[in-house]
Amino acid sequence: GMGNPALPRRSDAAEKADAILRDLEGGDWCLLAVGASANMPVNRWPLERYASVIGRLAAERPVFPILFGSPSEVPGYQKILSGLPRGMMICEHGIEVAAEVLRKCHLYLGNDTGLTHLAAAVGLKCVAVVSARNPPEAWYPYGAGHIVLRTSPACEGCLLTECVEFGMKCLMDISTDQVLASVESLLPAPRS
Repeated sequence: GMGNPALPRRSDAAEKADAILRDLEGGDWCLLAVGASANMPVNRWPLERYASVIGRLAAERPVFPILFGSPSEVPGYQKILSGLPRGMMICEHGIEVAAEVLRKCHLYLGNDTGLTHLAAAVGLKCVAVVSARNPPEAWYPYGAGHIVLRTSPACEGCLLTECVEFGMKCLMDISTDQVLASVESLLPAPRS
């Protein structure tokens, strides 16, 4: 059939992922994968906004946030996690282990990055917060059922890596309320 091209599982990576998530077993957690990093500054929705969305979610529901990124993200992610009731980060393990941890998550929230496409490739529904630097739909996550939040300012399609002139208006116009509502709409219903 023509489903998602399944990313083959690596057993050693899967074992590492199991070990990382072992403490969460048996809990009724909804695992929310978060990719709040991006190589290009123009693709980075502010970390404080991610912190706000995740904090509001975690206060209401049994959401366990798992922040993904490279080692350079660790200081920013520590700041986010320090304000949350629970959560962890995956920044030191490499892409294959990240893929196996993503496979166990329920939903993904993140910027326009390779990680978003990796999440889509392992079958996760994605909420993607996307700048207007590229034409619409140029880099949307593969497959159906994702929510892509993107605005269309007059300057869209700029292809800039950094937006000095307009202060990243395209991304800044995406509110925490919009992102929160999108994530809530895709989260599994809370079990009573």
